[in-house]
Amino acid sequence: MTGTAGGVAIGLVLAATLVGCATQSATVPIVTDHPSVAQSSATTPSAEPLPTGPPQLSDLVLSPDGLGALTIGSPVSEAADASTALVVWNPERCAGDGEWMANYPPGPVVGGTDAPFSFATQSKTAPIELLNVWSEAITTSVGVGVGSTAAEVVAAYPESSPPQTVGTSELFVVRGQKSNLVFEVATGFVAGESTWEESDLGSVLRAYVLSDRFAPESLIGMQGGAHCLD
Repeated sequence: MTGTAGGVAIGLVLAATLVGCATQSATVPIVTDHPSVAQSSATTPSAEPLPTGPPQLSDLVLSPDGLGALTIGSPVSEAADASTALVVWNPERCAGDGEWMANYPPGPVVGGTDAPFSFATQSKTAPIELLNVWSEAITTSVGVGVGSTAAEVVAAYPESSPPQTVGTSELFVVRGQKSNLVFEVATGFVAGESTWEESDLGSVLRAYVLSDRFAPESLIGMQGGAHCLD
């Protein structure tokens, strides 16, 4: 009787163990080599957003050659998409002769409100001869531009020519191959005559690139940086 009872007990323990193992194996997750749809969509990179306008002003690089794709001595290459172009042609400007205009909203500059940069050509297809930069957001590759001090210009461009004193400003010239980058620094102030504020003394009022066929001039000598050529 005792052996039979022991056998029954062992049988019950084995049965319970087998049931427990079956229960545990049923809860083990099934792993496959194929990710679920939810996992696939989560790892799929989103499409790059399309450009909705011209480059940021801070992305433009000023140099002795020009500004970005705008090069002194070369005509403007008209962009296929006007909405993303640096400049657009306005045939109504300059007494009907037309003018290339910066494709950016107006902003505060020396002497009033104007575009962040401007330049002059004799016609739509003629080469650029002069390019003015008025916005502090536009700098050279080493961060020098409108608003920089004379000391910062000299430190960044020790090879620049000794400053030329013209009226109440000094011109620092960084020479290129066929054109020059000029930083005009305010050194004097005459109430009612100067086109800058007294607080601007010692800082760059404007930066411009000019063909080496022309001598650098001050803002006043260039008729206030007029866009249209005679």
